[in-house]
Amino acid sequence: MINLFVSFLLLATPQTKFLTYTNPMNKFNMRYPERWQNQAGMNAVAFLSPKENEQDAFQENVNLMLQDLTQQPMNIDQYTELTRQQVVQFAGNDAIVSLKDATIGGQPCKEFVFKMAYDGRNLKLKQYWFIKEQTAYLFTYTAETTQYANYENVATNLMKSFSFY
Repeated sequence: MINLFVSFLLLATPQTKFLTYTNPMNKFNMRYPERWQNQAGMNAVAFLSPKENEQDAFQENVNLMLQDLTQQPMNIDQYTELTRQQVVQFAGNDAIVSLKDATIGGQPCKEFVFKMAYDGRNLKLKQYWFIKEQTAYLFTYTAETTQYANYENVATNLMKSFSFY
């Protein structure tokens, strides 16, 4: 009887609802939690986590930036090395946590995790990027180091929900 009641409670717990962000100009979709806000610009979109309370001064976020590479063509390995060098220059060698191959939206990409201090905050970032038709698609999850693990799965799923249509 108790197992049945616990099973019922688990089934009755509301699941996170997701909304779909569509970018008709670049023909892609992304799914994000309905409690998150999205802010779209010409070549970027940001998804902001809800504030945990009134004192929450930093909203964990995921953003996607499209970078036109027609003036400075490069392949994914060149883009990766440039990005790695920029992080080392800004935050030092110890900032890099990992750099490995991955896939997003059926596209081979890189996954890069690093730490940095910015504006008085210790941040941890996870990035994915790929290049398609002279455009770099750069996904970034940014969180305070102490909150990173709390949002990592949601943020990673949001980034990996990317798909072209």
